[in-house]
Amino acid sequence: MCTYKPSEQYLTKLRDRYRKSTNKQRGKILDEFVQTTGYHRKHAVALLHGTRRHRNPKIPIRRLRRRIYLAEDKRAVLWLAELFDQISSMRLRAAMDVELEHLRNDLEVSRVCFKRLQQISPSTMDLLRRTERRPVGHRRGVPTPARCSSNKLRSALSPTGMKSARDSRRSTSYRRRVVIPTGLSPVQWM
Repeated sequence: MCTYKPSEQYLTKLRDRYRKSTNKQRGKILDEFVQTTGYHRKHAVALLHGTRRHRNPKIPIRRLRRRIYLAEDKRAVLWLAELFDQISSMRLRAAMDVELEHLRNDLEVSRVCFKRLQQISPSTMDLLRRTERRPVGHRRGVPTPARCSSNKLRSALSPTGMKSARDSRRSTSYRRRVVIPTGLSPVQWM
């Protein structure tokens, strides 16, 4: 078997002959083409039909990955993140492991989406959450005097305009901890 890469000129002439011929003649042309080039029969048919072209081997094939998580999954992840007070995706994944079964009725998603939510990774949740922006007015923590630009804010923090060391230690841990009682749905414990 000889492997030979036909030129585009030869292929266009052969395509014209292949299109105009009957089924019996097409089989003979295809046999001859496969024998000459050493291509697989299916690939040869695709080349002769014109659905596939020769490609430059130096340029890699870039195929788009199919989407696994759909808009319904994104909506559910955003709803869960809002329910659990926008906690990190790692913590949200742990909370979902415990509470997802209890939230099944409140989620209002399809069975397939619910299965995907049970398997979704924290990094994928980050990707889904990154596209959605948080509201501008939603800020956690109190600004420290170093960050305050106006005297009004400094005077609002304390009478002297400075925080004590004890107060500044407290303000660094500004994330609220969410403790979820087991066995209860969020509607019952909120």
